[in-house]
Amino acid sequence: MSTLHPQFEPLTYRLAWNGDFKLTPPRPERAELTEDRKKAVRSLLRAGGYKPSGRGRPASESLVKAFQEERFPQIHPVVDFFNWLSMETGLPISVLDHDLVVGDWEFRLGQPGESYIFNPSGQELKVEGLLLLADQDGATGSPVKDAQRTKISESTRNFLVVVWGTADLPESLARAAKEIEEWAPRLHLVSLS
Repeated sequence: MSTLHPQFEPLTYRLAWNGDFKLTPPRPERAELTEDRKKAVRSLLRAGGYKPSGRGRPASESLVKAFQEERFPQIHPVVDFFNWLSMETGLPISVLDHDLVVGDWEFRLGQPGESYIFNPSGQELKVEGLLLLADQDGATGSPVKDAQRTKISESTRNFLVVVWGTADLPESLARAAKEIEEWAPRLHLVSLS
């Protein structure tokens, strides 16, 4: 049990990829989130007073909306897999370039006035009270959006993956762990931790 939220059960992975990609990751066939899943994830985001709505909603909800609007992104084979998994489980998933993470990292709540840039056009996400991942330079990822400074690129080979899990969704956590275990070798991903 986490001191940040009694239901917070993250899954974290350090993965290396050799750049070889012979197998296409699964593509979503449908997109829907049950109310139970939405409520459980939003409860996790409210741990420190954050209000998950609009642009600040969980990433898993944003993916479902993008799929329903026929604008589901294909970004990078590794990210595409985790986007599919997020939609399947209802859990937000962060995929960061591990080589861009500065020093040690930790989970914490966003501090008063804290924000970070999340896209190339410089838009900011205000993260006060939001459960997040931080390195020595500050917030770098969250269940809403990840910081631009640690986003992956075509040259990324080392990944830090966070499945923002909640004990309220044990079947989703189990499914995420199972799919990662099964798909990692197929996608030429090797665990570093």
